Amino acid sequence: MASAGSTPFADEAHWLERLPEAVLVVENGAVAYANCAARNLFDPAQQRELTGEPASRLLPEAAQAERLDGRRFPVALSSESTTFESRSAILHVVRDTEYEQALEQRLESKRRRVLALSGRIINVQEHERRHIARELHDEIGQCLSAIRVQFAKLQRRVEQPETLALINSAASLTESTLGRVRSLALLLHPPQLETLGLVAALRWHLTEQKRLYGLHIHFNSGPVQEPVPPDVAIAAYRILQEALSNALRHGKAAEVTVALGTVEDALTLTIMDDGVGFNPDMLDSVPEPRLTLGLLSMTERARLLGGELSIISAPGKGTRIAAVLPLKAAHPLHDQASSDPGR
Repeated sequence: MASAGSTPFADEAHWLERLPEAVLVVENGAVAYANCAARNLFDPAQQRELTGEPASRLLPEAAQAERLDGRRFPVALSSESTTFESRSAILHVVRDTEYEQALEQRLESKRRRVLALSGRIINVQEHERRHIARELHDEIGQCLSAIRVQFAKLQRRVEQPETLALINSAASLTESTLGRVRSLALLLHPPQLETLGLVAALRWHLTEQKRLYGLHIHFNSGPVQEPVPPDVAIAAYRILQEALSNALRHGKAAEVTVALGTVEDALTLTIMDDGVGFNPDMLDSVPEPRLTLGLLSMTERARLLGGELSIISAPGKGTRIAAVLPLKAAHPLHDQASSDPGR
């Protein structure tokens, strides 16, 4: 093997030999020069010379290399024409990417596990919301209804004005509490999603927000083929719910425009408000973590379905949230995560 001082690049040998990347100079299809990194990469045992080896053996493919012992490994290859002893040659810079690919595979595996866990967490949340909604409606709601009936009976029997006034007050409080419990049950899990479909459920929620908070809401719905797949419907509903909550609590919005439609095989949902807005690039420094968590929740719901969610906002210019949710081939990890929330 030629020493560094006897290489055809004597003037450059001092830095070629120190390069961390493997350098091969190929002339007429054979290796004419290999630096120290190349010798270590292709022949770790240092038992044979690389000079004279066919380049097609060492570099059989664009992203593959082969050591002298026959083992193949992935590489990143950069090539350019050069001059070798006044003759044309090709200089190859070879970087071993085996470790990088293994690291990427581990990161991808962890990403998939996190995605599966996120899907399961969201699925469990929906399961618990349905359960709590049923408990509120069936148990607490029925108890309050029974109390209301008892108060009605007392109102007919009691004649003393002071006592009747107390009963009337308690009956009124019971009535308002019953209404609040029913509203909470509907907010936790709107039965309209299953009975009437996504468009009706969104319209109901917007009407309730307008009634409760005085928001000026414009709802534009294009053609949507019902029934929308359940996982897509609940994701769209929750994204709208969170977006409206943010517009009210953090954005101080007075007007909101909601657009629902389909593009090819995806459901599109856009929510725009005239609130105070914010800088999306500075979410980490937002003093209200509830806003950040809400935006992350919306993004995660879209991502679990293989979709995407964009957030456009600026101080003083309101906020625009747009979700694209595939109607077909929802993310398999989400399907797996939603198989059995109680398992």
